[in-house]
Amino acid sequence: RPSSPTGSVRSSFSSSRRRVSRHSRWSGGFSRSHRSEVSKELTLRAEGEFLALIELMSGISRRSTSLKEVWMKIISERESWSLEMDRMYEQFEEYTEIIERHEREQHSHNHEHEERKKELVKLRLELTAAIGVSAELKRKLTERDNELGEVRSELAELKDVYKYLKEEHEETKTTLEETRLKLVASREACHDAQEDAKKHHGELEILDLKYSELQTSHTELSSKFESTSKEISVLKQSNSVYKKEKNEWLYEKGELEDRVRKCNHRNDELKRKVKELTESFEKKKHELTETIEKKKHELHEATETLSKVKYEKEELHQKVKELKHELEEEHSRWEDAEDRCGRWKLKLEHSEREITSLTEELRVVQIEQTELRETVTKKTEEYRRLVIEKKQIEKDYHGKCKESEDRHRELLMIEESLRRSESTLKEKTELIHSLHERIERIERDRDEARGRCGDLEIELSAVQTSIVSLKIEIETITADRNKFREKFYECERKYEEVYESITEYHEGRGNFEYEITNLRAMLREVREEREKAITMRISADRERDEAIARYEAKSREMDKLEEAFARHL
Repeated sequence: RPSSPTGSVRSSFSSSRRRVSRHSRWSGGFSRSHRSEVSKELTLRAEGEFLALIELMSGISRRSTSLKEVWMKIISERESWSLEMDRMYEQFEEYTEIIERHEREQHSHNHEHEERKKELVKLRLELTAAIGVSAELKRKLTERDNELGEVRSELAELKDVYKYLKEEHEETKTTLEETRLKLVASREACHDAQEDAKKHHGELEILDLKYSELQTSHTELSSKFESTSKEISVLKQSNSVYKKEKNEWLYEKGELEDRVRKCNHRNDELKRKVKELTESFEKKKHELTETIEKKKHELHEATETLSKVKYEKEELHQKVKELKHELEEEHSRWEDAEDRCGRWKLKLEHSEREITSLTEELRVVQIEQTELRETVTKKTEEYRRLVIEKKQIEKDYHGKCKESEDRHRELLMIEESLRRSESTLKEKTELIHSLHERIERIERDRDEARGRCGDLEIELSAVQTSIVSLKIEIETITADRNKFREKFYECERKYEEVYESITEYHEGRGNFEYEITNLRAMLREVREEREKAITMRISADRERDEAIARYEAKSREMDKLEEAFARHL
């Protein structure tokens, strides 16, 4: 393209467009609020540059008017300077060829340098992105490792608790077996004690039967003793009668007096003995009555025998009354007794013999009574000892029952503690099972999260590559802008040189018309390029908005995933 004053306008507009597009694409990595602010600033800056471009175009139009003013001067001087212009054109072409050759060489070197720069920037961005991703993954892995360590420590603690509870369960089982064995032994001892108590109860019943037999024998002996005492009383009465008869017969019969005296003496002795016997009998009877009163509940049969004895006693009293009546009759028959004195003597002798026999019988009865007393004392002693043994056995039985109740209570307590320990063991096993399920669920979630993280990392790497490509495009656009800026400066410099050369040499009108037509054509091209730049800026803004929207969607997905990870954890 030939050098013209409008080239600077085109390069300035392209450089401003590239700068705006670079800034707009670079701002896509920030948040929406920052993006809006940056877009506002960029639009303001673009409007300022556009106004500057309009001012520049107005300046160019003013310059064109000044050119029209000096156009006549230029036409007049055109012919004189045409030759010089041709020469200058030749020199200019030579210079332009030299400059273009140097520019091509420099452009090739700059292009290689820029490509290397782009590759370095791309590698640097990829490296930083990979470092960030690896750091994030390392952080997540360390967090998951810490969580797994905590869960493993909790599981180890629960295993220790389960082991401790299992040991306690074994100990309680052993103690329960020991207590069961002790309880069986105590039950066997209690059963033996019950059998001993039953045996002692049987022996006690046998002794009670023997005691009742002894009591019956004692009642029989007492009845016999009473009968003998009654007979002795009858004999005493007869003896008194005999004494009266002897007193009446003293006058007549000395021999009978001597015998009667002897009989009286014997009778006194017998009275004394009978009195002693009666006193001892009364004492024994009193003792027996006391014992009978004490053991009324055990000696019901003795009361029946006593009632029988009382009945017999009443009968004997009746007999005594009858004998008294007979005695009165005997008094009436006293006169007849004199006649029968001989017979009474014989009867007296017979009575003496009977008294001797009775004394012997009394002696035998006393001996039997002493023997019975000894047996009764022995039996009472045995009974007392049996009662003491019975009380001791009952005491031992109650103690064994209390021990068995204590053992049963301890057994119930041990069973209750065993039940509680089994329930706690069951709860701990359920807790361990639930924790195992929770760990498995967490591991499954972790694997799923790892898969999602892999997918997201792939998407993130794709997004980062797109971001890198966008950055590279922005850098290329900025590089193009810089190039266009340099070209613009160069065109301005060339324009100044051309303008100076035009003002110096005052070229002809035809050339200036040609230049004006060229300037107009270049102005049209600049306007077209401006429209293209505006459309490109709009498309770049749209692409920037789409890239920002995609980035924000990915960032929202990442936030949702992080929240899901946080909820899972």
